[in-house]
Amino acid sequence: MIRFTVPGTPIPQGSMKSFGKGRMVYRDDLKPWRNRVRAEYVRQAGSQTIEGAVSMRVVFVMPRPDGQYGTGRNTGAIKASCVDLPCAVKPDLDKLTRAIGDALTLDTGDLTGLARPFRDDAQITHLDARKRYVQDWEQPHAQITLAPAYG
Repeated sequence: MIRFTVPGTPIPQGSMKSFGKGRMVYRDDLKPWRNRVRAEYVRQAGSQTIEGAVSMRVVFVMPRPDGQYGTGRNTGAIKASCVDLPCAVKPDLDKLTRAIGDALTLDTGDLTGLARPFRDDAQITHLDARKRYVQDWEQPHAQITLAPAYG
């Protein structure tokens, strides 16, 4: 089993945008996020790899909207009515997981030559993903767990 944490606000891998003459680009903050995902994998998990089918579990811990925090003497404290609210807003969960899968398997650009936990994101046969808001004691991050998939 491979488990690691990626600090920072998770970034989705959405649709590419077209910029004349068929040039397609992703949002500006996607590449640094994918680089951070791979770097944290290498730093925390070394060169562990999984052959064959992969089970991936990801928990995305997202920043809260300002309206969920108190004001005045309660500035910075999450409102009691907001503590357990689900994170049912953009970015989409599938786009967040797509960015993780590509970050862990791409071998191009800044990621060339870095260790990969598996060769192709098509190897992911089981995916358990969720997103939630940060609690008082934590910062935005992604917690990723990879394991061989059976059955």
